[in-house]
Parts: sequence; C-alpha cells; structure tokens
Amino acid sequence: MSAEPVAASVKGERCFLECQAKQRDKENKARLIPVVLRACNWSSEAYFKAYQALPRAGKPVKEWADKDQAFLNVENGLRRAIAEVQKMLVRS
Repeated sequence: MSAEPVAASVKGERCFLECQAKQRDKENKARLIPVVLRACNWSSEAYFKAYQALPRAGKPVKEWADKDQAFLNVENGLRRAIAEVQKMLVRS
C-alpha cells in the first residue's frame, strides 16, 4: 500500500471532522477553538480565520518562554469557552 491513498484518506477524514465541527459551532452546539502548539500558518486558512485561537493571540505554545504559562492560558481559555456554551445551553 502506498502512502498516497493513506494520506488522501486522512485528509478526507480531517476535512469531514472540520466541517462537522464548524457546523456544530454554527448551531451553537459546540465551540471550535484552535490550539496552536507550534508555528504554522493556521491563520491564513479561511476556515480558521473566524476563530479565536489559544494561547492568547495565537502565539504557539512552543514560542512561550514558560510552557506551563502557555498551557495555563489554554486551560483558562477553554474554561471560559465551556462556561459560555453552558450558558447558551441553559438559555435554549
């Protein structure tokens, strides 16, 4: 088995999961939050431009001098997002 079909399969599954996540976000059933672990061009992809990435300002965890602070920032951002979704679910 060559790597090409496997790569296509993984890419297709990734696309499906991303589309499903975006739809759930649009329906206020979930929140899509990019977590940037290392430098990449995530913000150039139209798909992610509308979302607030973590850690703060989308600075990759790897670029933080204190990785613990970076992961704490991610945790706090996720907790805020969870609280927002819980409030939305109570109202509906």
